[in-house]
Amino acid sequence: MITKSQDELKSLLKDEIAQAEGLIAIQAGHFALVHEENDNEVIPAIFQDIQNDEQRESIKQHPYMGHFPLESWKIGVELAKYALGINKSAKFILMVNDWQWVKKVEHGESNPHREAFYKNAQLPPSFVEVLATSGLSDELILPFKNQDGTISNKYFHSEMRLRKRYTRQYAVTCPLNNQCAQEYVPMLNYLNEEKVKLFLSFVPETCTEAIKAGSDTAKAAYALSDMRIVNMFANGIFKNNFWENINVTTH
Repeated sequence: MITKSQDELKSLLKDEIAQAEGLIAIQAGHFALVHEENDNEVIPAIFQDIQNDEQRESIKQHPYMGHFPLESWKIGVELAKYALGINKSAKFILMVNDWQWVKKVEHGESNPHREAFYKNAQLPPSFVEVLATSGLSDELILPFKNQDGTISNKYFHSEMRLRKRYTRQYAVTCPLNNQCAQEYVPMLNYLNEEKVKLFLSFVPETCTEAIKAGSDTAKAAYALSDMRIVNMFANGIFKNNFWENINVTTH
């Protein structure tokens, strides 16, 4: 369905939360990593946190990034606060596109700047401000776990690592061969292992078909029958209102 306003979208999602039984996961704030102006590190592509004027404006106008990270984080935090207020269990998932705009180095995909980003992982300042205003804690963020159950990162789910997990585990049995769904299938299985019963996921509009396919495949093939998946697809650039014409799919 297509929602026409933020209020309509929030009403729909709050109904989903009210009816949920068990853990709710909210995927919001999804951002990409980009090289900063002097190429000395990689940084979140969240224009509100970028100091360089030219780079900030470029990211602000990007249809995939744009306003998407912070706007989706704001509504995700509001929904989590609502869920906790009616005695539901809720957690955040923060996915990072850490491969598409991060340069490959001579000997494969390992990039020291990306490794440094995860080693020194901190929430983006704009995200910290929204959490602080809401009164919620970063303890609500589900950590990214290795396959042996140990924590890989306190905050961020690496798309590159999820893609590698997909290649190892699912590529033989899963017909999907597109860049977005290769992260989504193993992530959904991870959430299933964490006993998530409702997954609310804000996704860039450019990934619509891939994420829909990944959601359907995971539900059908990998025993996710107990998890309800609600995907919301939004364009990163404001037209009249960021939250107008949001495509909502359920799986």
